[in-house]
Amino acid sequence: MERLSALEIKRVIAEAVRRWVPKADNPFTFLRSVHLAERGLQVTLDTGHCSTLAARLSDDESILDRPSDSVMISLPILFPARGYRKLVVPTRDRAPQPDPVMIAALRKAHAMLRTERGMPLIDAAPRSPYDRFILGLALLAPDIQRAPLEGRHPPHLNLESLKGIDLPLEWTKQRELLGIGESDAPCSADKIA
Repeated sequence: MERLSALEIKRVIAEAVRRWVPKADNPFTFLRSVHLAERGLQVTLDTGHCSTLAARLSDDESILDRPSDSVMISLPILFPARGYRKLVVPTRDRAPQPDPVMIAALRKAHAMLRTERGMPLIDAAPRSPYDRFILGLALLAPDIQRAPLEGRHPPHLNLESLKGIDLPLEWTKQRELLGIGESDAPCSADKIA
């Protein structure tokens, strides 16, 4: 029997709870239980700050039970096989969710740079390995940088996942490596005729 990644399930649940209770700093604060059901997960939340929860449910989600101190929600998901690894995928397209951590890192990266005649320049080398990593984010293709700002980035693209990747300077190769669709505008040397 194949095992499902707890991290993938946790990610899907966190995304759903953040959408249902947007003012929750930690999405697991309100979480009481999660049970595997035939068509996905049954998520039970404390009703403390969930007064507008019903309005935030997507079309395929529903409230199954609502006792006085909790609410049980049906979160339909698929567990499709991909090679020998199972992936947990929400059954609906996820709503755009800008990534505040990536946004802060991109701002910091651009604050380290100045431009002169359209060329990025730095006045001093970053002191720490982390700052060198952050500076590299400013060299990502413009469409890759825009994706987390607009909430269109793939779920796997976050600051933590980028730490383990040696990013190439060529934008086309960045897109291939990160699994981001190519933009229509010519953004790399190989697209300019």
